[in-house]
Amino acid sequence: KISSKASLLSISIEEFISVRRSVAFSENRPPHISFDFFLLDKLNSTTTSCIMKTMLMLKLGPLILIVNLFFSISVFAGTNYEEKTKDIVEGELRKFIFSKTEKSLPNLLILDADENVTEIGDKEGILVINFWATWCAPCKKEMPSLNTLAQKMKHEDFQIITVASGRNSKEAIDTFFKDYNLIHLSKYRDPKGEMAIKYGVTALPTTVVIDPAGVEIGRIIGDIDWDTANVRAFFKKLVTLK
Repeated sequence: KISSKASLLSISIEEFISVRRSVAFSENRPPHISFDFFLLDKLNSTTTSCIMKTMLMLKLGPLILIVNLFFSISVFAGTNYEEKTKDIVEGELRKFIFSKTEKSLPNLLILDADENVTEIGDKEGILVINFWATWCAPCKKEMPSLNTLAQKMKHEDFQIITVASGRNSKEAIDTFFKDYNLIHLSKYRDPKGEMAIKYGVTALPTTVVIDPAGVEIGRIIGDIDWDTANVRAFFKKLVTLK
């Protein structure tokens, strides 16, 4: 019977990449780093013989270099927005977390102001989705500035929608929008929080920015002041890069 260690020595580069991609990783640890830690564990293990460690390094050393280059190129290719806006990202925009993948997000299935199920998918411009809740103080704090941003960007290929996630009554949403005169924002509901879960929202407010192909550019977790020249310059740049 071939041991797991022996089978690891016969791994092909295609299998190596596949295994690397399958390893679970945290938000702040790319998959290739997690797999490298796996290899280090093998090399540091007291149950791995000196001969086996030498063979692992001789066999997998070149593969590690090649695949690290492969993943580095993939990540670089997916950060065009980040590269092109790095001179603009300052102040509160430093909270913006650029996505490192090019995976499309699912279309939004949400309730509109008339309680009709609405699907929002690919757009010609940049789509900004603000997940919030009526009970969330930071959400309510940033909403007026988000409304002003929508007003000042209304002539761009740019749209902002708000999605009240979880238990938020239609009446409470309507009252809040009326009290703060949020006439430039579209209001939707995600009563069961299903879309928030699919979009990986773990805290409110979370604002997700999506390109015309439905791919996430990045997100901001928490509230910021959206009514600044810097923020407008950032989004105008994204519009030109779409």
